[in-house]
Amino acid sequence: MVFPTEEYRLLVLFRYWNAVEYFFPYKYQMDQNWDSVLYEMIPKFRNAENNIDYHLTLMELTAKLNDSHAFYASQYIFDKFGDLFASVRAKLVDDQLTVVGFYDDSLGILTGLQAGDVILKINEEKIDSLIQSRHKYMAASNQAVLNRNVSMHLLNGNDSTAIITINRNGRIIEQEINR
Repeated sequence: MVFPTEEYRLLVLFRYWNAVEYFFPYKYQMDQNWDSVLYEMIPKFRNAENNIDYHLTLMELTAKLNDSHAFYASQYIFDKFGDLFASVRAKLVDDQLTVVGFYDDSLGILTGLQAGDVILKINEEKIDSLIQSRHKYMAASNQAVLNRNVSMHLLNGNDSTAIITINRNGRIIEQEINR
């Protein structure tokens, strides 16, 4: 069901919770007590108002496992975060989103970016706030993997272009890139 009734949303939560409770071997290595996850998630599942709320809640629940192999994706997630990708490979280096290369060199050249550029903003939104808004949805077993997963998706979007603000050797530059 794409957006089930409240009763079915709760049933999904309880089924998932029980599968982890009784069969997940690393339950005791998670950041928070699995019982408290249930109490935290019940109101979120009950109060989901639309498809995107519901699918984000499923994504958040999956991230609670602290397991890099666990993830949730759906078309609604792509609608929210974007299903268009930039050819830029960026990585969090010393808490700064830094261009480290390109997925396709010929497309990468067209962006005007260079390895070592520090991305400060994407479409006028600061990188720190973008990172904070996505952390709770990313499943990861440690901070390094969390940073990798978040940085891989920050340049995604629904628009075919993005305006990014970069710091290149002390110069602040605005650049439009294609997705």
